[in-house]
Amino acid sequence: MSKRILLVTEFSQLPTGYGVYSRELLSRLQAFGYEVAELACYVSEDDERIKEVPWKVYPNRPLENSPEYAYYKASPSFELGEFSFNSVLLDFQPTHSCDFRDVWSLDYQDKSPFRKFFNWIISPTNDASPLNPDWIETYGEADAVLTYCEFGRDVMLEQGNVNFRGIATPGASHEFYRHDDTRKKISREKYGIEPESYIMGTVMRNQPRKLFPDLLKTFSQYLKQSGRKDCFLYCHTAFPDLGWNIPELLMTHELSNRVYFTYKCRNCGDVTVKLFNDTLTHCTNCHQFGCNIAGVGNGLTTKELAEIYNLFDFYVQYSTNEGLGIPLLEAATCGLPITCVNYSSMESFVKNIGAVPINVLHLNKESETGRNKAVPNNEHFLTIMYDFFSLSRSELKQMGEDFAIRAKAHYNWDKCAQVWIDAIESLPSKSYSSTWGSQPIALDPAPLIEGPMTPSDQATFLIKEVLREPQFMYKAIWRRLVKDLTYRTTLPNSSVLYFHEDYSKDSLKHRSFSFKEAYESVANIRQHYNTWEHNRAIMLNRQADLSGRQNYV
Repeated sequence: MSKRILLVTEFSQLPTGYGVYSRELLSRLQAFGYEVAELACYVSEDDERIKEVPWKVYPNRPLENSPEYAYYKASPSFELGEFSFNSVLLDFQPTHSCDFRDVWSLDYQDKSPFRKFFNWIISPTNDASPLNPDWIETYGEADAVLTYCEFGRDVMLEQGNVNFRGIATPGASHEFYRHDDTRKKISREKYGIEPESYIMGTVMRNQPRKLFPDLLKTFSQYLKQSGRKDCFLYCHTAFPDLGWNIPELLMTHELSNRVYFTYKCRNCGDVTVKLFNDTLTHCTNCHQFGCNIAGVGNGLTTKELAEIYNLFDFYVQYSTNEGLGIPLLEAATCGLPITCVNYSSMESFVKNIGAVPINVLHLNKESETGRNKAVPNNEHFLTIMYDFFSLSRSELKQMGEDFAIRAKAHYNWDKCAQVWIDAIESLPSKSYSSTWGSQPIALDPAPLIEGPMTPSDQATFLIKEVLREPQFMYKAIWRRLVKDLTYRTTLPNSSVLYFHEDYSKDSLKHRSFSFKEAYESVANIRQHYNTWEHNRAIMLNRQADLSGRQNYV
């Protein structure tokens, strides 16, 4: 059976790290000779960009005026792909299904009724330690596991036994991300930036783990101590978004006239660089009131983003942790000296291309996941700013050239894709007759039984006799059942599947939970499995009618 590769991801045309990774990887897998498709989260079938993609795109998001939209919005896991995953599997019938997002974005895939029909390859971000034991369990179920960097590999292998197959570090698009002094001059002229000013830049999503408060506070401290009038900070980020109140931070640290932002007009697409001028303003090109701070929903093209990088003199990544930190790579490839917090994947940039490390003051445990997040040393970062801002133009240029050479040698998309290809090739395709073309099987759950049983016995009965999937014994769903039945409470789960609590929108809304309710929840999962087997039977019968073969039952 020829290899058919499904990638579950953010849409490959989105200007996000996952979007770029999807586009670069799928294009190379297709060029290698695989039949490829993507299940594209956060995009609907009416998105015109789908027409530009040279492979099959399955939009995950229903149209907002459709009857399915409210159901889709009811669960975060639906937005992450669960909403359409099984229907896409049934239509595309992949031999391999791949994902490279956070574990909570992909673990529903391992619970699919069709899981035994495809090889599952994942590359989770592993951006902090320690990892939740349930995540390690999920990794252990994958047929092959890749990582983004050495940190992700090490923290994973220290905690569990997984089918590790390599480090698939992304690259940068060298067509636009390259070092060229002429580009810097052209970019500054185009966007009206004083050629002799010094700019420290960052490209980060506005979310809690990106430490904009500390970044702005420390930059303000530098300006006050140094008395420099020619130094600026450039934050390519969005507001409002998922994180910080940027205008408030600018006012608090007296930086309203010292921090640049990127604006893009939704009407004409014109890109401008401004000091903060509200979230929405007039466009100087088309004169319409439609110029927003650029963000995920109003992003730049790769060429435009490269022009923004070329405005900087050096780059900083000030965050608690990173799965990779693709902007660091893009900045280095553009010939910028870089500095970053010396933790998680950012350690790799320090070791592999010589990024200037910002010391970690201490690690702070995150309550939601139990992982350690870095608290960087602002005083050390202040000394690094003094060092960078004191360099001459020629010194910055030479340092940037060295970074570009090392970055291009160590990181590139061809290397990344080859790791994926090696993993795919190491997992032979199963025959069609033993997978998608096999006899559909529906299993009836055992009836509810009465009588005293321990929570452990109840959970065992539910897994073995009701769900009838013994491979889940002693794993996450069994452990959750034992816990919930012991305490007789549970968290509501808007997903179809009662497997975990990661998708609960409110961890405080416990409700009472009885053995009868547990039975109904698990029986519903069994019925969910049976429904998809019934759908597969319909598909096979349709194929049989066309070929004249005997129908399935």
